Amino acid sequence: MFGEVETPVAGSETKTSSRVLFVHAHPDDETITTGGTLATLIDLGSAVTVLTCTRGEKGEIVPADLQHLLADQLNGTRREPCNAQGDAVAAHREGEISAAMTALGVIDHRWLGDANARVATSAPRRYRDSGMVWGETGPEAVANLEPDALCAAAFGEIAADIATVIIATGATAVVSYDVRGGYGHPDHVLAAAAARRAAAVIGIPFWEIDQAPHEAEQGKISRGGTAATDTANDSFSVDVRPVLQRKIAALRSHRSQLTVEGWSITMSGGQVSQIGLDERFRLGNEELGNEELGNDKPRDLEVGHKQPGVDTDTDADTDTGVGTGDSTSTVTQATPPLTSWKQLTWLQRLAAGAFTVGAGVVVGAITTVAHQSDLTVATISIPLGLVVGLIVIATVLVGLRLVSTGRAVAVCAAVGILGAIAILSQESAGGSVLVPAEPLALYWVYGPIVIAFFSLAWPNLAQARRDKLKFSTSSNGTSTP
Repeated sequence: MFGEVETPVAGSETKTSSRVLFVHAHPDDETITTGGTLATLIDLGSAVTVLTCTRGEKGEIVPADLQHLLADQLNGTRREPCNAQGDAVAAHREGEISAAMTALGVIDHRWLGDANARVATSAPRRYRDSGMVWGETGPEAVANLEPDALCAAAFGEIAADIATVIIATGATAVVSYDVRGGYGHPDHVLAAAAARRAAAVIGIPFWEIDQAPHEAEQGKISRGGTAATDTANDSFSVDVRPVLQRKIAALRSHRSQLTVEGWSITMSGGQVSQIGLDERFRLGNEELGNEELGNDKPRDLEVGHKQPGVDTDTDADTDTGVGTGDSTSTVTQATPPLTSWKQLTWLQRLAAGAFTVGAGVVVGAITTVAHQSDLTVATISIPLGLVVGLIVIATVLVGLRLVSTGRAVAVCAAVGILGAIAILSQESAGGSVLVPAEPLALYWVYGPIVIAFFSLAWPNLAQARRDKLKFSTSSNGTSTP
């Protein structure tokens, strides 16, 4: 289950276990989506760490006896915390998640930004709930982020803090939401993207929580709290029935946010869902599955990209790294990461592959026809067609490696290019030959093969550069690495 490792025990035996880091956006997310798995892993002897990014300061309050945590004024259709920081709500939810961790048996819970979940060279800070509003298509970011909100922090800063926890705990796997953040809350999207990036940089598997509606399939869920793996899809289900009462107890601990009635959960917004008997996960990064990791960094999380309506140049120093002068903060509403090849359906892969092969055939045909063209300068004949053709092929294949999320697209293009060259190198029915048997032809036949080999074989260097966990929140013109 997840990333298992073998450790020596008495004699010559070894014990197989895993050390798993669960990254969640707010208190209660860990129990709703992964509570049964957390309890199961604990029972199996695995080391489990739950990392919560914010204290859920913007969460709505369900029970009447806890409404004092909120202000009397209404902002739109939802209440805001009793002060700008939401400290009363935060303090209460700290107690709730502590009780939930006890019910599940988790002893290592951390808050992102605290000293034990923060890059060593940076002072501890608090990431606060960014909040959200319901739009026509689902959750949307609020119009004006508070400066210390999670979505107002630099992407690299968040990812670096998560990577620090991975290293500190020796985690063998990271678990968080899918590219859409489960149901789309901006904090969920950002937490998942940063966790995915941190896992890729450290070089361990990233597992997505599969929250798609489904029924427990006979034979797909193992009994006794173990996992059944669907190797064809790199996914598995965890039967949580043996620990179901502990999950329910943990859910009840989060009573400010939800109500448990029988087998159903009613959320603060009125949404009702059933307490599932299984929890599902699928492999989310492909670097460890013989594919390259997708560029899952949302565009609007790039350093220097500011959210419209958010003033990040302030005269008041805060613990966000946003200081005086020319301070720079990043971000805003996170957009879904680019979809990787492995996440496409078979029909989408087939269409994309066919289109790319066809484009490759066009490139291969045009360059083959033109490869014999030359340019005479003085008495020197320059094989211009050959040189330009090889440059075009190299540009196409290398470019596809740089902009696509893996090798698959570049492979399809290479098949089309090389296939066209091979076919056009044959003698036609009329006896004409586009690639005559002469020394120049050898360069044209074998040159594209060499280019294709190296362009497809190299590691994804551009991705590695993007993966460097450097954040750039500057104060008074200085940058913090």
